[in-house]
Amino acid sequence: MGSYSYSYRGGGQCPSLCYFEKGLKNPLSKTIRCGPVFVIAVLALLTAWPTEAVAQSAIRINELCFKPLAGEPQWVELYNSGKVQQDISGYALTDEDGSDYIFPAQLPPVPPGAFVVVHFDGLGSKRNDCDFSDNVAELHSDVGVASPFKSRSDQVSLYKSRSFVPDTIVSFVAWGESPGSDATNAVKGALWLTLQRKVSSRYF
Repeated sequence: MGSYSYSYRGGGQCPSLCYFEKGLKNPLSKTIRCGPVFVIAVLALLTAWPTEAVAQSAIRINELCFKPLAGEPQWVELYNSGKVQQDISGYALTDEDGSDYIFPAQLPPVPPGAFVVVHFDGLGSKRNDCDFSDNVAELHSDVGVASPFKSRSDQVSLYKSRSFVPDTIVSFVAWGESPGSDATNAVKGALWLTLQRKVSSRYF
C-alpha cells in the first residue's frame, strides 16, 4: 500500500501518514500549505498490487489538505497519470458521510499529466477555472459547502458517478484511523486492504 509521508519544519499539526490505494504510480513531490507550517509532501509508491480495477482508471486522488492554515480551505487534488486525456465530468468526490462534490459538465477532459484541484471553500462554481493551459484546473465546492473533512481522521473517495458502489469507485484515501465500514466499497473494488497494521495509533 502506498503512503503519503510528511516532513516539515517546526511542530506542525499535520499527521505523519495518510493512505493511498494499491497500484498508485508516478510519485510526485511538491510543497503544499497545510497546517501551521509549510510541509513537503512526498507521495511514494511502497508496494503495488496490479489489478484490473486499478488499471482501468488513470485518475487518482494525488494530494489533499484536510487541516489547512487558518482562513484557508481544505482541498483535494486529482492527477491524470495516464497517457490519454480523461473525461471526469459527472465523477464524484465524497467523504462517505454525505459530503459530496460532483465534477461539472463544463470541465474539459483532463490532459495527461494534468491536475484538478477542488477547493472546499463554499464559493460556488462561478469561481471555477477550467482552463488547463497551465496544466491545472481549479474548482470550488458548492455555495455553503466548506471544510467537510475531519482533521483527526476521515476519508475521501472518487467515484465515476453518483452511484457509490464498488464498480464505480476509482480512488480512495484515508487518514488518522482505520476507516472501518467507510472503506467497504474500496475493499470490494480492490483498492484497499482489509488487514491494516496499527503503529502508534495510526494505520498503514
